[in-house]
Formats: sequence, C-alpha cells, structure tokens
Amino acid sequence: MTATEIADAALKKGLITTRGRTPGQTMSAALYLYTRDVEDASIRREFKPGLIRARRESVRWTLNQRP
Repeated sequence: MTATEIADAALKKGLITTRGRTPGQTMSAALYLYTRDVEDASIRREFKPGLIRARRESVRWTLNQRP
C-alpha cells in the first residue's frame, strides 16, 4: 500500500485523526522514520530506484513475513 492509502484507511477506521492537509505525507514520513530507527521493523519499504532517490509514485509499504 502507499502511505496515502494507509493514511486514508486509518482515517476511515478512526485509528488516527489529523489536523493537517497532507496526512499521506505525514504517514510517509512516520513510516520512513520507523523503518530507519527500528532494527527489526515489522514493515518494509519497496520502491523502484531513480537517479538519486526512489522513483516518484513507486514507494509501497508491506508487512514483513514472520516465521
């Protein structure tokens, strides 16, 4: 799922509230920081590389498979 899809689903289910105008961007930042800071993160970022960073609209977040 994209960060915007995750944020929209969480808002619809009432899991989060927002005061800002870009909840998808806020979710993207939170997910990125979580995967950067937590060594054994339960989510993974998948993307298509671009010249310098991920190609636009290519980042997807998935759950890691646990044994």
